[in-house]
Amino acid sequence: MNKHNIVINTQAWCVESKTNQLKLSDKALEPLASDEVQIENHAIGLNPVDFKVINNGVLSDGQVAGVDGAGMVTAVGSSELSHLIGTRVAYHQNLHLNGSFAKHINIKAKVTIPLPNKISFEVAASLPCPLLTAWQAVDKLPIKPNRTVLVSGASGAVGRYLIQLLKHKGFNVVATANPNRHPQLEELGAQQCFSMDETFSDRTFFAVIDTRSRETAKQLAPTLQANGHLVSILGRLEEQPLSAFERCISLHEIALGALHQEGLDSDWQELTSMGTELMKQISNQQIIPNPIHMMDFAKLDLAINEFEHQRKALKYVIQC
Repeated sequence: MNKHNIVINTQAWCVESKTNQLKLSDKALEPLASDEVQIENHAIGLNPVDFKVINNGVLSDGQVAGVDGAGMVTAVGSSELSHLIGTRVAYHQNLHLNGSFAKHINIKAKVTIPLPNKISFEVAASLPCPLLTAWQAVDKLPIKPNRTVLVSGASGAVGRYLIQLLKHKGFNVVATANPNRHPQLEELGAQQCFSMDETFSDRTFFAVIDTRSRETAKQLAPTLQANGHLVSILGRLEEQPLSAFERCISLHEIALGALHQEGLDSDWQELTSMGTELMKQISNQQIIPNPIHMMDFAKLDLAINEFEHQRKALKYVIQC
């Protein structure tokens, strides 16, 4: 076994279940399992799921919060993983395990994504959750160039990646968003932008990718053409919104974290391979990353409150 510079204790932002608040604590790390690596975090990405699970009491008392991070592999749980020591990686962690809001994390080696040298840890930490979620959504669609896809709620972190990935696949992209964001979305590849309350005619779109709510997705279903696709990122549709055997639309649901519970090793190999390719496209400026706002690790509790209530940028990243 090659453990090399293993850390036993670290500083971490843990959840206090009585108050649903974060507290900076000294945290003992579990011994590395044979399929795990230890990462010294250099940057941590904040996502809406972070404050949602904290506020709603989803995490257990003393659990380290956070899903996204980037850093250096400094120790491994078995000699078979020794080649990973010194590797720069990003990752998306399982919500049911201790997360990224720490100076160090023990994590399954299979979920790590190697980083190109041109990508900083800060940019890398901002990517996994929104970028891979967008890729999963686009991957649900059969590739039919020049067909029109609506991105509903396109100005968020996921929506901006959706526009770029759809454009790269040859789709015509239509977006709904706050009018103040329309020029930015058009620069990313949206051919037309409309306000959030825009109504569209029946049978307008080959596909709709909704980032807003199940209610919005249901309202947009009639805008789909025959054999169209409705992709829900926030809120699952429990029933088919259109009559059976008429337009025959397909429903798709997206939840990146589901792979941690249900994914096979082959699923993770596909996801991390695509993550590696997407990181290269970021590095080569084929995909434009979301603007980030940096804050210090000692102020992570203030950062997540600001991110929830008075956001200064699409993504907040914590420097460790």
